Amino acid sequence: MGDGETQTADGVVARPAIVAFEGADGSGKSTQAQLLHDWLRAERISVRHISFPRVSERGYGEAIAMFLRGEFGSLEQVHPYLVASLFAGDRASAIRDIRQWLDEGSLVLVDRYFYSNLAFQAAKIDSPEAKHAFASWLEHVEFECNRIPRADLNLFFDVPMEFVLANASRRAQEQRSYLNGRDDIHEAAGHFQQQVVAEYRNFGAHDPAFITLDCADEQGAMRSVESIQKQLRQALANAGILRFEGESARAAEGWELVEKRGLGTAP
Repeated sequence: MGDGETQTADGVVARPAIVAFEGADGSGKSTQAQLLHDWLRAERISVRHISFPRVSERGYGEAIAMFLRGEFGSLEQVHPYLVASLFAGDRASAIRDIRQWLDEGSLVLVDRYFYSNLAFQAAKIDSPEAKHAFASWLEHVEFECNRIPRADLNLFFDVPMEFVLANASRRAQEQRSYLNGRDDIHEAAGHFQQQVVAEYRNFGAHDPAFITLDCADEQGAMRSVESIQKQLRQALANAGILRFEGESARAAEGWELVEKRGLGTAP
């Protein structure tokens, strides 16, 4: 085995890495991250799971919750640079833990990372030139100023928009503590979610560490949770983060992978 790798009795081998789960609100990425986490734990792989934004945390998380409740203004009224600074700060405040988990040899699953900040805030900017300037600024803030480690793999769950909108409608009926009975201004704007997906596709196309998982079947309907989970595990294997040996390799045979890999360098 390589440095830091852990191997189970069934032959699943994992190396320390950051895997980011990305997508529109209601895309099912959190479900997939939890399923992967639970499977790895059952396989006795050292794994950690963290979700951003951490709206229940004091400081940045508290301010992000206020923004999502609309207390700072509508979606169009709050400048994307200011919002991006909050989300970046929330992530930066957790980096000590993430680095420690990596040093301990853990595979770190992150529900929303750099690309979430980029896609959601760039979706509020009109001109291509201004989007590019924003992307350059945000990359400098997150990776140079805040010094967050880059994800080894960014997984974008590209799902049918009908599924996203139906999930958003269902989630709007849920009582989530950070909303205090209000709507989440990101989730409530269906047209905005469509633009977010477009930004993910645009920026991710130039990053070899960005993988798009096509979650729609041939008819354009949402694939099953189990099918997407198999795609996800195979994507990690293709990236060298997971390796299957012995019995686990035979079990993984036939796993279907529907993915599109970015080309070139990160924006």
